Amino acid sequence: MFARSSAALRIANGFVFHPFRGILTVGFSLGEPAGLFSCFCGESSGWLPWWPMDFEEFLRQVTPLLGLQARPLRRRGVRRRVERRLGEIGLSSLAAYLTRVKEEAAERTQLTTLLTVTISRFFRDREVFDTLEGSVIPDLLRQKDSGEFKVWSVGCASGEEPYSFVLLWKVKFEKSWPGVSLLVLATDIDEAMLMRAKEGRYKKSSVREVPEGVVRDFFQLDGDQYTLNAAIRERVEFRRHDFLRDDPSADMDMIFCRNVAFTYFSKETQVKVLHKIFRSLGRTGYLVIGKEESLPLHFPTMFIPAFPGKRIYQRFEGSERELANRDGEEAPGDRRLSQEENP
Repeated sequence: MFARSSAALRIANGFVFHPFRGILTVGFSLGEPAGLFSCFCGESSGWLPWWPMDFEEFLRQVTPLLGLQARPLRRRGVRRRVERRLGEIGLSSLAAYLTRVKEEAAERTQLTTLLTVTISRFFRDREVFDTLEGSVIPDLLRQKDSGEFKVWSVGCASGEEPYSFVLLWKVKFEKSWPGVSLLVLATDIDEAMLMRAKEGRYKKSSVREVPEGVVRDFFQLDGDQYTLNAAIRERVEFRRHDFLRDDPSADMDMIFCRNVAFTYFSKETQVKVLHKIFRSLGRTGYLVIGKEESLPLHFPTMFIPAFPGKRIYQRFEGSERELANRDGEEAPGDRRLSQEENP
């Protein structure tokens, strides 16, 4: 007995001939009782092939859905996180999980979080913070004298990066610039990470680059972990924010976007991120990316490499009108971060 479909000729005992592929496959539905075979009718049918999908094929198919690139994800740790997720939601194969990801936006967000986990620590890449202290922050402060100094940590994970900036400000700048109020926004897509960040508890390895005097003054040792003082934690506003889909904040003096967007995202998505960052910065604001990262080729029209060895870039003032004319869109509304704004 035969049944014709747009993708294949299906045979009642479970064998399938694909006329355009010239192959014979056997398939079954996981929803059928054991031993009862159904047909695998092609990629769009939703049926699963009986042979398992390997991790490379899973990445090849899923990364375009997420706006990511597969290259940095080919690590055993990433694969283990995905396999753990399958167990959590009761699925037994990558093919079944791929179907779930295609169908559910929430699972796409969850998988993006799993694939782009970044390991951080206080004052990571210390030479970057030294350059901020010695050159970038003084340059920005000389332009304002008073008002708000606004910093945004995009993809803040468990909070080490924004807290590092607050500590730097507290120790080196606060007394000398009493008229300037520091406002630090830290965002991430992962609610669990944001909760950890707000708690401010860290392993000893996370604070190994913090100067001894700063550890003594602003951390309390509790067993094998350090807890950051509440006075420092309260200086950071943590929010859940999907940078690709949610509106950005505006008029930032500095944006940290390190070790996520320009590592994991596809080149097309990186360009979109770069445009959002450009429009989120003030006219002379700075962008800081990871020391192993590079900006997409569009960056010369938007940013000047202020300290290229440290991956610190300054917004190019002359490009705003050019970009607006080319893109046919305006900068986002002035969603200014203020001390009265609720998280």
